[in-house]
Amino acid sequence: MKLEKINSMFKKRGGLKLYNKLYEDNAGETKIAMQYLCDGSACYALENLPLFDGDTICGLIGVDLEKDFNCFVSITPKWLLAALEDSDDSDIPVCPAAEMFGYTVFRTYYNSEERNFPEVCLFVLPELLSPLSDKKYEFYSRTVTVDGEDVRVIIAKAGLITKAVILPHSFNDYECTRNLKILKNAFEELQEQELLNNMNGDDRTEIVL
Repeated sequence: MKLEKINSMFKKRGGLKLYNKLYEDNAGETKIAMQYLCDGSACYALENLPLFDGDTICGLIGVDLEKDFNCFVSITPKWLLAALEDSDDSDIPVCPAAEMFGYTVFRTYYNSEERNFPEVCLFVLPELLSPLSDKKYEFYSRTVTVDGEDVRVIIAKAGLITKAVILPHSFNDYECTRNLKILKNAFEELQEQELLNNMNGDDRTEIVL
């Protein structure tokens, strides 16, 4: 995971959350097993790093403590712990299928008669994926329960280990209406091009500028 990408992304935020995953050692003492840096849209594991607090985490991402920058430090909530599990029965393998409306579109990419996954289509801000550009990650759509409501999230795994949790984008009514109009026009144009290709035996003339 590219730490500098996390740093540059979180510098733009007005605040962040530092979550501590706790455990009890053999002596019964509570200790921190892992820390996660979150901004409300994504959560990344801080691995192979010293432990941070509300002040030192600002130093990690290069934020001036004298500026108006809030850091909330707390125990990792239960729903996020569930999202950060390395596997879950609700997991559906997905992959980045296209770029649309300034977002990366994740869709179900593997189905078979033996494992017929539900079709999933989720939108994610590309900048939330930038810290994951250091290696090949596998992505899954997972359902977690937040305040009694089932919410679908995207998790990134390196091998068998979950490294990040990302919330999909939810479009408002205006964005939905605007994007549906764009999709309708694009669909009609693609249909027309497909028809022309079939009529011409797919013998297309390419114009190079």
